Amino acid sequence: MRDHRISPQEWGQWLDRADGAQLIVAGPGTGKTEFLVRRVASIVGSGLARRDEVAVFSFSRRSASDLRRRITESLGQSGMPVESSTFHSLSLRLLEVGSGQRPIPLTTPEHVAVVGDLLRAERPTDWPLIYRGILPSPAFAAEIADFLMRCAERLLSPEDLRQKALERHDWRGIPEFFEKYRQRLLDMERIDYGTLLVSAVDFLRTTRGQQIASGYRFVLVDDYQDTSPAQASIANLLARPNGNLTVAGDPYQSVYSFRGSEVRNIAAFGEQHEGCLRLVLDRSFRVPPEILEAALRVVSSGDLPGAAGPVKPAAGAGRVDAYIFDQETAEAEWIAQEIEHAVRAEGVLPGNIAILVRSKREMLNELSRALQRRDLPHDPPRRRLVDHPAIRLVNDLVTVAVQGGSARGVPPGQAAEADRAMRRVMLGPLFATSLGKERDLARRRRRLGLSWVDILEQEGVAASDLRGILVDNRWATSGPASEGFWHLWTSLGVFEAIAKHPDKDQWRLAFSSFAQALSRQADRDPSVSLARYFELTEEEDFEATPLISPTPHTDQITLTTLHQAKGLEFDHVFIANAVESVFPDLRRSRRMLRPELLSPERATNIGAQHLFQVQEEMRLAYTAMTRAKRRVVWTATDAGVDQGERRPSRFLIAAAGVTSIESLGAPKESQLDPVTVSEFEVSLRRKVLDPHAPAVARLAATQVLATAPGGWWEPDRFAGVPAFGPDAPLLPVSIRLSPSQAESYATCPRRYAMERRLRLGDSESPYARFGSLVHRVLEISESTILGTGATHADLATALDAIEEVWKDADFGTPQLNEAWKRHAIEGLTKLYDRWPGNGVPLALETRVETEIEGVAWVGLIDRLERTKDGLQVVDYKSGKSYPSVAAAAESIQLAFYATAANRVFGEAVRGAEMWFPRANSVGVTVRKLDIESLDQATAAMAEITLAILGEIWAPRVNERCGKCEFQTSCPAWPQGRGAYIS
Repeated sequence: MRDHRISPQEWGQWLDRADGAQLIVAGPGTGKTEFLVRRVASIVGSGLARRDEVAVFSFSRRSASDLRRRITESLGQSGMPVESSTFHSLSLRLLEVGSGQRPIPLTTPEHVAVVGDLLRAERPTDWPLIYRGILPSPAFAAEIADFLMRCAERLLSPEDLRQKALERHDWRGIPEFFEKYRQRLLDMERIDYGTLLVSAVDFLRTTRGQQIASGYRFVLVDDYQDTSPAQASIANLLARPNGNLTVAGDPYQSVYSFRGSEVRNIAAFGEQHEGCLRLVLDRSFRVPPEILEAALRVVSSGDLPGAAGPVKPAAGAGRVDAYIFDQETAEAEWIAQEIEHAVRAEGVLPGNIAILVRSKREMLNELSRALQRRDLPHDPPRRRLVDHPAIRLVNDLVTVAVQGGSARGVPPGQAAEADRAMRRVMLGPLFATSLGKERDLARRRRRLGLSWVDILEQEGVAASDLRGILVDNRWATSGPASEGFWHLWTSLGVFEAIAKHPDKDQWRLAFSSFAQALSRQADRDPSVSLARYFELTEEEDFEATPLISPTPHTDQITLTTLHQAKGLEFDHVFIANAVESVFPDLRRSRRMLRPELLSPERATNIGAQHLFQVQEEMRLAYTAMTRAKRRVVWTATDAGVDQGERRPSRFLIAAAGVTSIESLGAPKESQLDPVTVSEFEVSLRRKVLDPHAPAVARLAATQVLATAPGGWWEPDRFAGVPAFGPDAPLLPVSIRLSPSQAESYATCPRRYAMERRLRLGDSESPYARFGSLVHRVLEISESTILGTGATHADLATALDAIEEVWKDADFGTPQLNEAWKRHAIEGLTKLYDRWPGNGVPLALETRVETEIEGVAWVGLIDRLERTKDGLQVVDYKSGKSYPSVAAAAESIQLAFYATAANRVFGEAVRGAEMWFPRANSVGVTVRKLDIESLDQATAAMAEITLAILGEIWAPRVNERCGKCEFQTSCPAWPQGRGAYIS
């Protein structure tokens, strides 16, 4: 292979010499994309080929779009555009030409759903024993879908996989399933993105395919180091008739092996193409010497394949820093402070700054909050179109319509979800209902057992539009999603008013983008309703990037993962949370089936597998560092046992040019001048309290603090301490109490006031949702034996009830739904196997009400049964923790149920128990009320009622304080004393 190192001044003599196979090896910032753009312009300008005879391809849509823009700017708008796209886009067009029909690719959730349907029909005996119990699970369907995608990207057929499975018995079952899956795609007339590439390769191998390929005299590929075997085959087959293939890339920046890319495509390109010309671009236009040297130190021990050779750094000085903190919050705060000084004092544009992390799961939210506190513009983590408030409002309307808007007697969990969605709708900008009015409507709905349609009908004309979309929810559940959204838009005239409001420009963009996204979905699959569309958005990869950003374009800080920053450049790059096990991530595999072992280099050799993982992480560090033009900052937390023994990354140490962690530490306290009012106030207060400062300086600081210009701060208060709240009553004129409220008040009156009265902790926890579902299961199963004389139903009935109830479960993801379902099965299996009572049930989920000190108390008795001693109350508990015997003997909840049952049923209750089937014990743990102390418990309920009526909200320190989210506003704790007048 002929090798030439060329400087930027020598580009001109090589641009139009594009014959044959050529490999452009380009280190970071050396201008490989610019070289390709200029080569295209030279080929067209010199008459070597027409525009339609040149094709340029890239790995991602973003880079392909950038190529298209730059080529158009270079050639001008007139004339036919040069083909510039991704391999997937090209494959779609090739198959459309070949078959006369444009194939419709499956989205990731659709792909997983098809695989899941097939897996549920599989015979367990066809699969290895370790997988038989999880064949129907969504998690395993996702694993298989990913595995089949990786097979396709490597051009592996079911027969190829069958041969590989001879060495890996855990893959037995997949080859036959692979064939069934391919047949299902043919039957559906759909295609997945992996099969799309395979089909394009097969088509290009035909006579018709080569006829089409012959129309491209020159084929150019950018980011060739990121191509999969299938994409590399497409490029080679497309260039075969004329033999002119130019590929450009940097082997040190190959970081997408988890998506099927193979670094050997570029490392072995010269060996695969006889007479290949290798051009090495030797000058970086971006990376200064200090940063380039540090990046090379990170990869120096990796023996990485395909090196570009020495690259001359860019002119100018750079800087690489590395700091270690004792807490993640300190790390995030320091990064935000540094960025604030860069933006406000040095004039660096926010768009020229990036904060990069290895994984979305690590520290992104903490960093985002630190930036938000300083009002620094950035895209919050996981920002998607469907997360915009405007689209969440549409989702809430769909939720109410589908989950209980017009129906009565819906499952408790479903009704609660509808209530929460309705609350957001009514308090939001569509209707702007007052808080008091909303609470009144919600109480009426729950008390009377009505649907929201019934409640809105009582409200009259003002609510007629909203009632209309709830009466008939077919707009949400049937027909294309785009038509459902249009029906909603035209039925609720307030949507248009919001969109026209001058302060709602972000909402207008969101609505417009959403309409386009739904239109695109309708073109792909018109059977997806609006409700189904929102279900699909819960999948991680679905509609993550809208057609139009829901926020206006602003110059903002990039806060993202290391992978997503590839191809970008910045002045300042912060690589945060650089700790071992996070970065480098050397876990054995992220996937159960280990699809990375499909690569021939790693199929059997464990040492090769580990080496490849280390090399991939090194390349990722190298790529991230070389995004920077001026400064790279590595940060990490060196934590103790309380934070998992986290230790700074080996990459951070190498980048810093030191040999051990001991040589590094936290940054020195900033000596920079304050750039914000709050920083200025803090510096003055520090000066006042500094005993080493000159007296005149302390006096001057005191005087400035006391006479703040323009009311910048209040001299007698510290910045960040909440202002005193209003001294107004919390209770409405009329209240209702419950035993759970009473127990909450008895634990801590202050927390009760915050959660139950101010609704500051109104979000439902997964534990509460789980408890509601378990209670519903028991209600269904036990109702089958009411009146039969049996003491309880059987386990099979309960398991059937679980399947029915869990259809409506929503814990965030299908995997979490399954996990909570397993907990329910374990608990109920134990309950029915070791049933702790012998009473015959008389009533289930019975609502009881009584009056205490003039206040109505209401509750729901889970189970009332008759025993040989008389009536007994049973309260099911779904948690693992349980009270002591003494605490249960005085339980307010059981006492209320016993008292209320006495009055409602006219017969004395002889016992009351709590059952804990999930407690860590052999049998079902039972805790009993001391029925003889019922009078004392009744007196305690009266005392609590009077205390609540008197609005006595004093805090009560207890064992739950450590998990209380209101400590910062609680006078019992130092951090909360400033919020209240004591």
